[in-house]
Amino acid sequence: MSDAAMNVAAIRGGSILRSLRIVLFSLVGLVLLALLANYFRRITPLRHLDSVFLFESVDSILAHGLPLSHTVLSWPVVAPMLDWPVARICAAALPFLEGDGYNVLDNHAYFLLYPIAVLARLIGTHDAFAWLNAAAHLALVLMPWVFLRRSGLPVLAVAAFAIAVAAWPAWSLSAMGDYYLDRLYMPLMLGLLYLLHRGALQEGALTRGRLAGIACVALLAAMTTERATIMVLAALLFFVVLALPWRRVRAQAGFWLGLPLLLVAYLAWYFSVMFHGFEGGGSLRANAYLTARALVERFHDPRMVVFALTNLLFLGWMACLAGWRYLLLALGALLPNLIVTTGGAELNGWVTHYHAMYIPFLVFAASIGFARFMDWLPQGGARVLVAIASASASLVLAATYQPFEATFTAPAADRTQGGILRAVYRFYVHRDQSPERAMLFWIQQLPDAVSAGARVSAVEGAMPVLYHSHALALYPSGLDHADVLVISGALVDGKAAFVTGLPYPGNAEQVAQVNACLLERAIRQGFAVEREILGAGLIVLRRSAAPQPAIAAPRS
Repeated sequence: MSDAAMNVAAIRGGSILRSLRIVLFSLVGLVLLALLANYFRRITPLRHLDSVFLFESVDSILAHGLPLSHTVLSWPVVAPMLDWPVARICAAALPFLEGDGYNVLDNHAYFLLYPIAVLARLIGTHDAFAWLNAAAHLALVLMPWVFLRRSGLPVLAVAAFAIAVAAWPAWSLSAMGDYYLDRLYMPLMLGLLYLLHRGALQEGALTRGRLAGIACVALLAAMTTERATIMVLAALLFFVVLALPWRRVRAQAGFWLGLPLLLVAYLAWYFSVMFHGFEGGGSLRANAYLTARALVERFHDPRMVVFALTNLLFLGWMACLAGWRYLLLALGALLPNLIVTTGGAELNGWVTHYHAMYIPFLVFAASIGFARFMDWLPQGGARVLVAIASASASLVLAATYQPFEATFTAPAADRTQGGILRAVYRFYVHRDQSPERAMLFWIQQLPDAVSAGARVSAVEGAMPVLYHSHALALYPSGLDHADVLVISGALVDGKAAFVTGLPYPGNAEQVAQVNACLLERAIRQGFAVEREILGAGLIVLRRSAAPQPAIAAPRS
């Protein structure tokens, strides 16, 4: 065989091998996506108000063209109570509001609900959110994989980085939380950062087609929420000022000036025309630490150590190797969590959406830093050893690190470490050890205990199985007019005990006083215990006398 023929055969062999790798990668990705999406779909009954109002909003778009939620009508009633003294809560009127529903665009720029509604028309609302949530979280692992492989890193090293992301509590516990559009922003933002990074490094990378791609991804990310729009705008300005070569920016000045101005105009329009907010919803200025004294107090919060250590141990140390520009970008994305409070969830409430805004920035910077670190090492055994050590460290941290308090404990069979991956593994493989399966058995008994069409004042955990066939209010809103109450607690000698309902932020004594007075008020109005949903920790109380008429909600 001639040298030319051998070269052609080698090229064809290499092409076939690359194609097989792509097919294998795609198949593995699809299997993981299907497993994760099916898990999310199956545990839909275990979600809360924040998921229910998204379901209602999409269903309302399909029916009426507007994202209206009936369930969330009661949140503006309950939210101010969290700042009230106990006596005021106990004496407050607790009406059951009825009306067209709360337009969720009044409080957040959730315009991505409209494209989601198109998908929901095809596969159903619950399935749409399950698949999108699965894709959003899986993309945060697979996109860096593709980037690092294209950067020349071996599979073992790339796998070590993927394990680090999957073990990181901000990712693994985020996937265990409720649905939020903020989660869908994460892969869009990460994709935008990689596109901008490529434009900063490669001559000729910013073609018209790629600029159109940048614009589409940026605008789609901006449609998730107004916070995401601000992060997209900040990322674009960062790259224009500090990363992209000025000659390229000048040559394409219309694009790099026009896209940020379009986002600024969009924010101005939304906040001046659409946004209304509500009492108790909080504001940026009221929740921000803006003075030197306030910042000093903020950084004495022990949860700050938890936040910093958790991010540093898993991905932060890699981000520190990304160079000063990208380290600055990551720190800037973390800054809102440091100087704005949502009651502490922004620091160690890993299952909440308050970490979604910085997650793609930290994944991006960490992948850059990891690639640079591996390139610095000599090829061969050193890279293999570092990859194995990194993967092993991530797995040990996943098994022993307690991310809510930043402590280390010995692994145990009943621990919650491991996040979504351990939860999915138990759900499919060790079914008898899956707390989700056990909870599903109990929570699915709740609809049988509540008459269809009844007006129900319920805690968040009861809402997903009731919202389709009942008028719902968030407890204690609606207590004065509801037919049924569903509250957290247990029965002792046939009487309600250990009752909780309102997530009051006071001390233990105040929380007990609030819930006791609300229960006493319900009993005086004729409510009596009808059933206990034991494994779900819920008590159903039914009113014996006819309730007062509901009150029409004010139109927004």
